Amino acid sequence: MKKLLLIAVLLALSGGLYAQNYRSADGDNDAQRLYIAPQYYGPTEMDYFYMMPLEERLSAIYGSSYRKAASKLWAGRGLCILVAPIFATMSLGVFFDDEVMAAMGVVGLLGTAGSLGAGIPLWVSGRREMDVIIDDYSRRYAPRPFNVTLGPTSNGLGFALNF
Repeated sequence: MKKLLLIAVLLALSGGLYAQNYRSADGDNDAQRLYIAPQYYGPTEMDYFYMMPLEERLSAIYGSSYRKAASKLWAGRGLCILVAPIFATMSLGVFFDDEVMAAMGVVGLLGTAGSLGAGIPLWVSGRREMDVIIDDYSRRYAPRPFNVTLGPTSNGLGFALNF
């Protein structure tokens, strides 16, 4: 099977070269020269798909489940990284004797607890859903590396293309 595959690969690589008649500059049509020109094969639609950023590929394949996981992840990060510190600075008002500052401090403590209490579970569940999606993508669609090995076998020396 591997020999047939090797022959097919060599034929595919050599298929881009072809011979054609060549007309000389002095108009002599009988001049037969071998002209070898490489054939250009442009990128296919799948090549454009694999050139897209990973987020766009995942969104194209998994659709709403990917968007839901991404929004959970970013909402959790936003609550923990942006909102919680704002409320935490507001909670410093607890240490003042003024009633308005103390009330603002209580609101800050409640806001910090609420944003962390909602942000951490969103962050964790979004990350888990993204991990499941990325693992499935890697198992099904990611390009596989191949290697060529040369080594001893029971009959002598062996050449293997593993993919």
